[in-house]
Amino acid sequence: MADRLVVLYRDHLPPNRTRIESLAETVYATEEELPLFLPGADALLAWWPLSAAVAAAWPGDPAKAPRWVHVAAAGVDPFLFPALTGNPEVVLTNARGVYDRPIAEYVLGLILSLAKDFPGTWEHQRRREWRPSDSERIGDRTVLVWGTGSIGRAVARLLRAVGMRVSGAGRTPRTGDPDFGVVH
Repeated sequence: MADRLVVLYRDHLPPNRTRIESLAETVYATEEELPLFLPGADALLAWWPLSAAVAAAWPGDPAKAPRWVHVAAAGVDPFLFPALTGNPEVVLTNARGVYDRPIAEYVLGLILSLAKDFPGTWEHQRRREWRPSDSERIGDRTVLVWGTGSIGRAVARLLRAVGMRVSGAGRTPRTGDPDFGVVH
């Protein structure tokens, strides 16, 4: 097992560490520790994907840069710095698609929580009070989803499934979109 993997983390380590550690010599590094461990690593798993520390710790010598950087998120914006993107030997991957359904469920949960006043209900339960309250129906309501990528599409499909009218806000206005109908 000659490959060395550096895992950048902040508050918690990734699950399945035993599996990760079986694939490569693994070093877990915080943002502060990253400059010590990144040079010479074969791969970087950015478990904390919002960090600017990778750009700051990136080896000046391209030969010491990791060959593979995987970002445990859909977005890779903090990793689009010239020393990484300009090195053809480095492969940058992300977790596109992994969060589509979970985020869509979270959005639906928030909509239901607001429409049904879950926080108010929980507060009444905590006080052991019975207070009937009105709640809003979400079917036939109109929602605009900001962003028409894979996450936005998953949100649109789930909201349409509960009867909401959905349109999208994206880069290219269009009609007849299968998930949004209209994109503004």
